[in-house]
Amino acid sequence: MSKPKKKFSPVSHSQRSAAQQYRLLSDLMNSIPDVVYIKDRKGRFLYVNQAHAKGLELSPDQLVGKTDFDLFPRKRALVMAKDDEYVMKKGKSIIDKVERATRTDGEDNFVSTTKVPHYDENGKIIGLMGITRDITKRVRLEQEREQKILSYRKGEMNKSLNRLKASIISTVSHELRTPVAIIQQLMGVMLNETAGTVNDKQRGILLRTRTNVGRLKNLIDKLLDVAQIENKGLKLNYSLVNVCELLRDSEDFFKNSAREKNISLSYHLTPQDVNIFVDPERIVEVI
Repeated sequence: MSKPKKKFSPVSHSQRSAAQQYRLLSDLMNSIPDVVYIKDRKGRFLYVNQAHAKGLELSPDQLVGKTDFDLFPRKRALVMAKDDEYVMKKGKSIIDKVERATRTDGEDNFVSTTKVPHYDENGKIIGLMGITRDITKRVRLEQEREQKILSYRKGEMNKSLNRLKASIISTVSHELRTPVAIIQQLMGVMLNETAGTVNDKQRGILLRTRTNVGRLKNLIDKLLDVAQIENKGLKLNYSLVNVCELLRDSEDFFKNSAREKNISLSYHLTPQDVNIFVDPERIVEVI
C-alpha cells in the first residue's frame, strides 16, 4: 500500500519576496542604534524598535499602546505631543530638530528628531513615523570647536591690544625723553651758575628739582623697557661680573635712602669673588 503524498500550499514569488523584505526591514529597525517608532493619531505607539525599548528599559511589546505621557515627565511629554500634533494636523514634517533631553539614567544628552506624517492607502493621515538620534558627541565636539575658536580670537585680540599698548608706551616715552633731557641740561647750566649767580635757597630748590627730573627719566626708561619686553625686543648684554662689587656700587644709595626713613641697613657680603654672566645694567635695575 503506497503512502499518501504530502500536500504543499503554493507560495508565490511575490509572497516570498514580501516576507523577505519584511524580515530585512525588521532586522534593520532592530539593529540600528537610532530610536524608531510609529504612532497613531492619539499618540499611542503602534511600533517601536529595540533601541527605543532598551533606552526605556522595557521591551517593545510593553511600549505598544502607551503614549509619551506614560513614559516621560509631563513637561517633556507636552513638547513631544505638540510636535506630533503639528505633524499630523498640518501634514508637514519636522526634520532634524535638535533638542536637549535627559536619559533614564539622569544624564543630559542632545538628540536630533525627525517626524513625518503616516498616511493610509487613501492618503489620509493616520499617525506619524519618527526617528530620534543621539548626537551628544557631535554637539560636544562642535561646542569644543567653537570654544577653541573663541579662545583663539580672544588670544589674538589680546596680542593686538598688547602690541598697541606697547606702541603707545614706546611713542609717549620717546616723546618725553627729549624735553626731559633738555630740562636736565638747563638744570646743569643753572647749578653751574653759567646763567648767573644762584643763592643757597635757589640751589636747594634746583637740586630737588634735578632729583625729581632724574626720577622722571628713570620712569621713562622703565616704560621703554616694558615696551621692549612686550615686543620681545629687549636685548641682554652679558658679561662676567662680580656680584659683590655690583652690590657695593649701590650700597651708599640704599643706605642713604634707608637712613631718610630711619631704617638701619647693613651689607654682609662674602669676601670671595662671586663671578657670574649677567647684564650688569639690568641687574642694577632689579636691585
